[in-house]
Amino acid sequence: MLADFGFAKKLDSHGRTFTKCGTPGYTAPEVLKQTDEENKEHTGKKAEENSTGYSYSCDVWSWGVLVCELVGGYNPFTKDSKCLMDSFSNILNGRIVWPKNMPSVLQQLLKKVFTSEPKERITLAEIKKSFYFQVSPNYLLRRIGCKLEQTGPVI
Repeated sequence: MLADFGFAKKLDSHGRTFTKCGTPGYTAPEVLKQTDEENKEHTGKKAEENSTGYSYSCDVWSWGVLVCELVGGYNPFTKDSKCLMDSFSNILNGRIVWPKNMPSVLQQLLKKVFTSEPKERITLAEIKKSFYFQVSPNYLLRRIGCKLEQTGPVI
């Protein structure tokens, strides 16, 4: 299990939060678009009044980045970036450097993860029901050469 609860917080009654924070390279576009708290001095408005906020779908985005790193060995938004702002631009504009060894069925799933509109992004429940996870739960282990007893269909 891999977990990082450094930025964990309870969401408001509408299931949204407005804090602009996260690990660069893993941050979903909707998080990057949040209005900074320091803009409050210039606009006189709280961040909540300037932004739509974000919800759990940003975690799906971060999960997708992690999967790309596990399969391909690099972050698909920072691979060819010269600086942090390049990475943020890649995220905001959907520029992805896909790992060459990425199975096509997994890439199709991750395209649904890396949808810039959070409401259109695949959910965790949908991911668990996806072809990739239903047909071959041990796929990644086989890809790295683990010998497994066959317990289901092999693709």
